[in-house]
Amino acid sequence: MSDGQVSEKHGTGRATSSAGEEGASVRPGPALHTRLALHIGVDQGGRKLTPKGRATQQRLLEAARQAFGEYGYERTRVADIVRLAQVSHGNFYRHFKDKDDILLAILLEMHGEIRQETRRGPGANPVPSEDDLIERNIRFFNHYARHRHLLRVAREAAAQGEASSFLDLWLDMRGLFTRRTARWLDMLKERGVLPDSFNAALMAEALGSMTEQMAYVQVGLAKTLPRPEELDELGRVCGSIWYRAIFAGQGEAVLPHMEAHLAPAKSGHGDGEPAR
Repeated sequence: MSDGQVSEKHGTGRATSSAGEEGASVRPGPALHTRLALHIGVDQGGRKLTPKGRATQQRLLEAARQAFGEYGYERTRVADIVRLAQVSHGNFYRHFKDKDDILLAILLEMHGEIRQETRRGPGANPVPSEDDLIERNIRFFNHYARHRHLLRVAREAAAQGEASSFLDLWLDMRGLFTRRTARWLDMLKERGVLPDSFNAALMAEALGSMTEQMAYVQVGLAKTLPRPEELDELGRVCGSIWYRAIFAGQGEAVLPHMEAHLAPAKSGHGDGEPAR
């Protein structure tokens, strides 16, 4: 791979060059787009479900949440899901290809919620304060805590590598966050807040990986659910690291004038912003 290229194998937007420019332009792989449009409200053949069919699908999703939460990824079987949902194996395969498929459907919904909770509001200044980044990280850790068992299972599933069809799909889904952060950092470079040499794609990957690993170890693997004040402290530490890693090394003259230099974003949808 030559300089300036980005690995697109898993859609993570990880750069191998020092420029970091390509990371913001990588799009999710076709596997993820297929999954995003898949299943909810339709069967495996893409046919719209009847009210009875939608009810069955919802029972399967609820049963899968319970099974994965109780048994973990490796020990959960389709048989466990259909038993808890009280439906037949045939009914399961009308809705989902396998256990990876139903796990991804559950996680996509949760990740959509995280993306909504951690994006900046309409009209917000694209240069956040340290308090802004702390608040977004606190929201992320609290959301992770609410779904910690399933998000831990997702990591376990991805760790199976070639033994699981989930790895590429999970990395594609994860890449949505790193690419969003990289787009935001590239926008700051274009406006002169960050220097041209700033590696947006690599910084997005590093900060995202740090936050994800902190959540996995401190929340997902914790024997008991962390208390609210402990989650807040995780958010404060990570939010401060985000702010200082991005802005603190850019020279004394930059920080005092960042907010005055930038007008609020024209877009009302909050795209191109820090993830998590």
